[in-house]
Amino acid sequence: MFFLKMAFKNLTRHKRRTIITALIIAFAILIYVITEGLMIGMTEMSFDNIMIALRKV
Repeated sequence: MFFLKMAFKNLTRHKRRTIITALIIAFAILIYVITEGLMIGMTEMSFDNIMIALRKV
């Protein structure tokens, strides 16, 4: 409990640093989600293209 109280006190004391850190973490998560979505989409498109090519043969 002591560490939780001390951590919260430090977060409220350094507001600008806390906000900047939270924004950086949120931005990193956003970049990860976008990149993962692009990779899944490209994989699905590749499989679709392979299936179309195999149907023509």
